[in-house]
Amino acid sequence: MQIKLEWLPAHTLGTKRTVVGQIDNFDLEAIPSRAGVYVFARKFGRALEPIYIGKALNLRTRLKSQFNSHKLMRSLADGKSGDRVLMVAVLKGARGLRTADALRTAERAHIEHALTSGNALMNIQLTRGPLDSIERIGKATRNNPFPKVMLVKPTRK
Repeated sequence: MQIKLEWLPAHTLGTKRTVVGQIDNFDLEAIPSRAGVYVFARKFGRALEPIYIGKALNLRTRLKSQFNSHKLMRSLADGKSGDRVLMVAVLKGARGLRTADALRTAERAHIEHALTSGNALMNIQLTRGPLDSIERIGKATRNNPFPKVMLVKPTRK
């Protein structure tokens, strides 16, 4: 299986204080009406911290809906300082998969990467979900590919 995503330039949405007011002025025409994944994130200098990761068969329509979500917009305004940005990737190819399956796989991969990098994401119900943490103890080695702390969704019983 091979999934190809083309990441478009990030859109600055404003600071934590201005993001809610500036969403009304966002030009949705800048977002393609194509299938893909999107990330709402906080930007600190060159570093990005994902807040919410989603997928859509039509990015423009889905993001219009997200911009009207009071809970999501409040979550963007809450928390740490830094600019709020929107990153969008268009699905360019998914050999051997239907579009919906490719989007599900791409979204899941990005969510898992963000969680293992130590980012607490909002869950599907637009609230911060419970997470278990796994902490590496002992002497750090260069050969260990895992971060010091990994956050994971609890396993279902």
